[in-house]
Formats: sequence, C-alpha cells, structure tokens
Amino acid sequence: MIFKAEQVELADASGNPCGYRVEWTEARTAVEGVLEWFAKGFFMFGFFVGVVAVVVGLVSGADGFLSVAMIAVVLLGIGWGLVRASVNMPGKPNAIELYDDGRIWSSWQGDWKTRIEDVRNVETEQLTQKKTDEDSSYTHGVRMVTRRGRVLRVAANIEPDDAISLAVLLSESMEAIRFPQVTASINGKEVAVW
Repeated sequence: MIFKAEQVELADASGNPCGYRVEWTEARTAVEGVLEWFAKGFFMFGFFVGVVAVVVGLVSGADGFLSVAMIAVVLLGIGWGLVRASVNMPGKPNAIELYDDGRIWSSWQGDWKTRIEDVRNVETEQLTQKKTDEDSSYTHGVRMVTRRGRVLRVAANIEPDDAISLAVLLSESMEAIRFPQVTASINGKEVAVW
C-alpha cells in the first residue's frame, strides 16, 4: 500500500476558512494478504512447471520444452502481477474534519461527541510487534487522548513513519484551530502578530 496523507483547509459557503480536513489512507491488510498468498502459490507452481519444462526438454527435445516453458513463464508472470497489485494497492481512505467551532467529524463515525478542546494529545501507538521479516510492516496506529484520559483510536494498519506523519498533521490542524494566527496590516502588508 502506498500511504498518502494531506491537510486541506475547509471553507464555509461564503468562502471563509472554517477548519481543516486531514485525509489519509490505511492498509487493506486482508486483501493484501490474500493477494500475497495467491502470488506465492503462482510462484511455486510456476517454478515447479519450469523444472518440469527442463526435464521435458531434456527428454523429448525443443518442442515439448517450449510449450511447458511458456506455461511456466505465464504462471510466474501472474505471480509477479499479484505481488505488484498488492504493493501498489490503493489504501482505504479515511478523514477527520476539525472545525473552528470545536466540532470533530470523521468519515467512519460522523459527528463526534468529543470536541477539539477536550483533546489533549495526538500520539502514535504500536498495535502489533513485527516478529519476523515476513510479518506485516503495518504495526502502528494513531490515537487521541482526551483531558479525562479517554483514548480515541483514529488510525490503524499503517507503518511507524506514516503514523508519525499523520499524528503531526492532526496536531498541526488542532493547533491552528486552538491558536488562530492573528494578522494586522502594516504599511499595506498583512503580517502575523505574535
């Protein structure tokens, strides 16, 4: 899966900024696992047919070798295509919208009862451990912790670096809403006031 995350500024009907939308993708672990399983099967069967092709070539000559070798190449090609489909599979899209009035909306839950001012921290968490090299690298997620200690799971099935990127985007969006940038006009130019 190719991870994508971005922050989009929201605008109301009159075009005024009213919040932020953070969009990201999560891995489709079940589908990727099935594709990888089938790919391994095609690779093993293609390798077996390739060995048979060599034996047929040694026994009966070039005519038998070419037909069986072509079958082996097709099987290996299907396996390669399945691996490529698994790696380049688009992730499951998710989004959270954070509004200036304190509301939070998510693509999987709709409007939240929790408000932006209740969220104290956005952090990454390790959901599973990678015990072998063959295990999935989608071991992390992102959560929000409220001021009363409630944990709200936001994302799962993403790689550690991607989890950090998503946590930073969510934190920046909340900070921009909590502490809006104040500007003033000095000599005809808009400047930030601290």
